[in-house]
Amino acid sequence: MKNFIKKIIGLCLLFLTLSLISVSASANEWQYFDETTEKLKKHYIDTTTLYGESTCKSYINALQQDGTFFFDSNKDGLNDINYEADPEERVTTAIKHLQIMRAIARAANEEGHYLYKNPDIAKEVLERTLDAWYSLNSLPLDENGTIMHPSKWWNHTIGQQTNLMPVLVMAEHLLDDEHMALGLKYLCDHEDMYKYPEYQTGANLTWYTTQGIVDGLLSHDYQKLKSSVERMKEEIQIFDNPEKEGIQEDFSFHQHGRQYLTSYGSTFINDSIVYLSIFNETDLTCSDLYELFEKRLLDGCRWEKWGRNSSLNLAGRTISYKYSTPTGTDDYVKLCDILLKIYPEGRTDEIMAFREYLNQSSVTKPAVLGNKYFWCSDYMVHNRENYSVTLKTVSNRTEVAETNSRDNLLGENIGLGSIFLSKSGDIHHGSQVSWDWSKIPGVTMGGEVYKRSQSGMVTQSGKFVGGVSDGEYGASVFDFSLRQTDAKKSVFFFDDEYISLGSGITSTQQDVATTVEQRFRLGKLYVDGTEITTNGTKVYENVGSVLQNNIGYVFPETTDLTITNDYVSGKWSDLGEYSTDDTEYSNHMFLMWIDHGDFPVKQSYSYITIPEITNEEIKEYTADIPIEIVSNTEKLQAVYHKKLNVGSAAFYKSGECMLGEAVVSVDKPCILLLKKTDDGYEVSTANPKAEEMILNVDIMINDVNYSLIFNHPGSNLGEKELGGSTITKKIVIQ
Repeated sequence: MKNFIKKIIGLCLLFLTLSLISVSASANEWQYFDETTEKLKKHYIDTTTLYGESTCKSYINALQQDGTFFFDSNKDGLNDINYEADPEERVTTAIKHLQIMRAIARAANEEGHYLYKNPDIAKEVLERTLDAWYSLNSLPLDENGTIMHPSKWWNHTIGQQTNLMPVLVMAEHLLDDEHMALGLKYLCDHEDMYKYPEYQTGANLTWYTTQGIVDGLLSHDYQKLKSSVERMKEEIQIFDNPEKEGIQEDFSFHQHGRQYLTSYGSTFINDSIVYLSIFNETDLTCSDLYELFEKRLLDGCRWEKWGRNSSLNLAGRTISYKYSTPTGTDDYVKLCDILLKIYPEGRTDEIMAFREYLNQSSVTKPAVLGNKYFWCSDYMVHNRENYSVTLKTVSNRTEVAETNSRDNLLGENIGLGSIFLSKSGDIHHGSQVSWDWSKIPGVTMGGEVYKRSQSGMVTQSGKFVGGVSDGEYGASVFDFSLRQTDAKKSVFFFDDEYISLGSGITSTQQDVATTVEQRFRLGKLYVDGTEITTNGTKVYENVGSVLQNNIGYVFPETTDLTITNDYVSGKWSDLGEYSTDDTEYSNHMFLMWIDHGDFPVKQSYSYITIPEITNEEIKEYTADIPIEIVSNTEKLQAVYHKKLNVGSAAFYKSGECMLGEAVVSVDKPCILLLKKTDDGYEVSTANPKAEEMILNVDIMINDVNYSLIFNHPGSNLGEKELGGSTITKKIVIQ
């Protein structure tokens, strides 16, 4: 009996062993290895600049016996590579070494090219340069999996690999097994980095998984390939936890904390789809994610753009980089092309239109029209045919633009209610080198430039921060409290104009001001209809209107203004230590602010911005302003547009107000939008605290009361972050 049982066990073990061998064999013989590698190779070829024969020969002539390059800059116009830099800096300073390798590998794949015809030369150059890189640059991780250079972890574990991976894939047919294995040692997939969870989020995580994908493809390791693809897919989702970095419920994107960061948001989606799309129609397909990619593109990315520029509100620390002017590096054309190919059942008409928009040499309007509030990120976009406005605030749920690695040292105020207006031929990109960083448009703050001394994120204590949007119109409320300054601020967006209100402005700071505008000085400048032709800074008293480059600013209550109309010099290197350009740039700038003085108590302001208006038209406008300021107090800020029959109110406390012919009452603090329609009214509400709330709204119209109940969701951890989103209901009047 015992022998029989032993035989049965033995047969089972044999069967299991054979099964494992079969699985392993099928994995190693995965039929898509060559096909998917070729797809990735084509991507690298398409995204690598092709240099001609003379340039490639200049690289080869500069190749030393030890595999390094030395250029005679006077002869070739090329800079020497600093191979002797400190080990932590060597990857950064010698990155051109890898870029030359990439250029050689690219040329060797171009039929008819000198290096394509001479593969032995390309092979020798690539193998010698790879040997040199290996000897001069330590592996990113030691034998214990510890990061060799933690202060420069990104450069060593992600940065160098972005150029090394294309070399290995494009030169796979040239490099021998030894050199291929040598190059693969530098790749760090997500499993290598499991000790460092702070690096394993959002775009950083996907960059690690791409390394695992390349390693798996080139080494024919199916399990590594599969685990890397699956880990990348896990990161591409809308997370239940609102503090999780990545795509948010409103299709904004968070990285490095709770900040909306467009630079990481673009690389996250662009890089991910490139790698995942090569597995389309295989067992590693990500077809279940195509709709999410599309929504992030059309319902998130598209709202960030003016042409190929992204809003400076969302630039994060890259706002201090010279190359952020313009920020066209986050190109979504490739993403559009891929989605059109792999997801033909999607919103193809919108994608094709967006692709066409991005390919224009110049633009005169936004990519998408309407109003959208990103409630997960305290960010509003208002787009019309001839202009775009972006508004960025911060609550206790979000954070302002980071400073990191000693850059964006001056940019904290960007998140404190900044308003940037773009229109054809007049955008902000490049102007930041000449900014007075204490006076960001839309911000109320003390006069000194606030310079941050260390890396980190900043939030504020106020949580009544939010917006309401019906897709056409919108309003934002900002209960602001930071750096000994308090204010109630709101902005209401209509068709031809938007109005900014401030009340309760109290501070223990000196030189407190609300900045109305700061931008390039273009076109003509008028103050109350009189053209200003002299440069300088001047205080104007009891001003009713200002016009600059046909952008109008109307003050319903005449206001004292300080206006700078002058050339302002600045250096990019003053904005952060990563900005090494010490050149002195001078730009003609227009800066206008309302001075609240030292230690203000309960001051207020109001002004209307009209993106396109002439000097004659603004005179007519100020004589009959279509916007009624219903209230501008610490309890209620409300306006009504008499021509559009649209009103909006920020209720800091329960109460009532009259919007047109309707008396609106609410039993809890909220922000509300009321729009008259052909058959009644549309009522939209949101809870700026982003908390669960049952809101009762009564609207009295012609002595008839209409009661509405809005059941607003919360955004507690563990729930989907819908708190702060808009709910719209209709009132039908018979």
